[in-house]
Amino acid sequence: MDHQQNCAIAATLIDRMAGLLSEADLSTPVPTCPGWDLARLITHVGGIHRWAVQLVEARAQERVAPTKGERGDDLVAWLAAGALPVAGLVTADPNDRMWSWGKEQTVGFWTRRLVHETAVHYADAAIALGVDPQIEAPIAVDGIDESLGNLPFATWSPTVANLRGTDSIHLHGTDTEGAEWMIQMNDSGYTFNHSHGKGSVAVRGTAVDLYLLLQGRGSLDSGRFEVFGDRAVIDFWLANAST
Repeated sequence: MDHQQNCAIAATLIDRMAGLLSEADLSTPVPTCPGWDLARLITHVGGIHRWAVQLVEARAQERVAPTKGERGDDLVAWLAAGALPVAGLVTADPNDRMWSWGKEQTVGFWTRRLVHETAVHYADAAIALGVDPQIEAPIAVDGIDESLGNLPFATWSPTVANLRGTDSIHLHGTDTEGAEWMIQMNDSGYTFNHSHGKGSVAVRGTAVDLYLLLQGRGSLDSGRFEVFGDRAVIDFWLANAST
């Protein structure tokens, strides 16, 4: 997905999340974010949207604290109001250099990140309300790439440093052409590519299910996956890759 698509998709996902929550009890607990309710989830993701817009508009060259603004009494309306400025980031050059916490120090990092920040927290809201998240397969495929590419830079999550060794993981999206990943751990971390191969463990499922699994929003025991080989390898990965 390119910069223009990312801006549009992120805004669409914000609208989708706001629509889902429009009649919800915001005191509903969010099981995938222990200790949070839907109100806290909205506050978090809406704050990320506004912070990212702030960073991109300033082309920030270092981390800048979010500007605090008024949320008002209607949190869902406040969340929805974030869609327009996110969509407006399309006018920014994705190649402009700026600070990010990830691999790419560009505007494009942030517009892509907003897609997946929103998609995953939309999924949190859907799971809390007992409905299946409606996420398109291309978003999921890009999200797995984005996650694997940026995970080593998630310095706030110390267990990520444990993702090393000699084992390998093959992920196979069963519903989307090209949705395959080979993850090879090594002494310094891991590498990944889109090749087909035999890993220490293989996990098969839809692209969206694999995406949510890697984001800690799914379970290998849900009946949605087939696992072949050494189950302990993927269990180890999931236990240490949480951000």
